[in-house]
Amino acid sequence: MRLRTWAAAAACALIATQAHAATLGSDAPELTGVDWVKGEPISLADGKGETIYVVEFWATWCGPCRASIPHLTELQEQFADDNVVIIGISDEDRETVASFAESQGDAMDYHVASAPERGPHKAYMEAFGQGGIPTAFVVDREGRIVWVGHPIMLDEILPAVVDGSYDMAEAQRRAEVMGDIEAITELAFMGEQDAFHERASEAKEKYADFPEALLELAWLIFNVEGMNEENMALGAELAKTGFDAMEEPTAVAHLVYAVALAEQEETEKAIELMREGIDKVDEGMGRLKGIMQMLLDEWEGGEAPAIQ
Repeated sequence: MRLRTWAAAAACALIATQAHAATLGSDAPELTGVDWVKGEPISLADGKGETIYVVEFWATWCGPCRASIPHLTELQEQFADDNVVIIGISDEDRETVASFAESQGDAMDYHVASAPERGPHKAYMEAFGQGGIPTAFVVDREGRIVWVGHPIMLDEILPAVVDGSYDMAEAQRRAEVMGDIEAITELAFMGEQDAFHERASEAKEKYADFPEALLELAWLIFNVEGMNEENMALGAELAKTGFDAMEEPTAVAHLVYAVALAEQEETEKAIELMREGIDKVDEGMGRLKGIMQMLLDEWEGGEAPAIQ
């Protein structure tokens, strides 16, 4: 199975699966074997005690990675005074990366490096069981990796890491839960619909107090081509359960539940919910707002109530 075409990047934005071998709270490995093509060379050790780093893995050929570049530039500008430094690392050769970075100009205004021998990829991506890009790692002022996921979610994570309100214990529990969610999602991509349905149904009960996990499973169902009617119905249940479990549903919760309603051809309810969700999008979360507004425009324009 594969993701529906236009929604692939959006799905990746929400399904931010977590670590296996390495764990959150681990000391961040030094960035070795890198060739800096934009910005001065960086040593993570030199910034310990003062600097927060965002280490993002990307590639010039990756569409979702390219779409994230303006967002990362905005974040670098927004948090520069808080000693946040953003680093983009590709495993392509220096010439390819440097040429691309030069073509982006000020639109890619953060540190960029090439690592064709994949040293940082092994120390970060492989150690944390991450296979897809773009993937970002947040390193706190103590030099610990405190978050792993899609760059679009940095809007929610960075402010908390900067002001010290980030809940490490909750993040570690989330990592454990999302490891299970990742195993369930793999069944969907393998086309094992019956096994996926069984495991996802169990997750609906097991993670009733973790609505984000249920919403991410629902989002996956709506974004994978060929899901059968039984799983589509389960997706609607997961979306509603996750949404209702939140004391104050987030913008992402509105997005997922609105799509569930649209898939059930309850378009008017979907439109109302999406409008409410758009009003909750924090400043700077342009990518999320763009996804939501695009769907809203389609539904209000009378187009088919589906996300494909």
